[in-house]
Amino acid sequence: MNKTLLTIAAVLSFLSAAGYALFSFVLIGLNSYRDEIIASGGSPAEITELLQMIDALNRITFIIIVFLVLNIVAGVRLLAAKNGKATKNEAIGWSIYLFVGGGLVTGLLAVLGATSKEPQAVGTYVDQNGAVGTLEKRLKELDELYQKGVITKEEYQERRAKIIDNV
Repeated sequence: MNKTLLTIAAVLSFLSAAGYALFSFVLIGLNSYRDEIIASGGSPAEITELLQMIDALNRITFIIIVFLVLNIVAGVRLLAAKNGKATKNEAIGWSIYLFVGGGLVTGLLAVLGATSKEPQAVGTYVDQNGAVGTLEKRLKELDELYQKGVITKEEYQERRAKIIDNV
């Protein structure tokens, strides 16, 4: 998994949660106007309509709070995956959720972070057995094996070619 992309996606998830929290506070604040609307002396139809709008906003607020909590959980689980404390499949699952709850960019970064490998430094490579190292180091190790007589000249040449081909 790509730790950098997972970190960025987690931060964006937390920022989305903060946006949801702010929006929720605004919607909850509208409830304070309920008594003023009733006391305003408007027509009963107008008062009923405004109160119905506030009730609808309360239902929307509940949904927004659910998204807020899920975004926090998603960010925490992505950071856990980054640190090796959550599985790749779990990270992918929360990444898919973030397409909906965190935004397209957040979801995309999370999916890329969960499915791509950590970038290697210049001059390093990963061979087919998963060994990571620099070309120079791997060739030096191979030379030492050949000089000690552990491998034959043919094995040396074959392995050397494989190391160079994998770069």
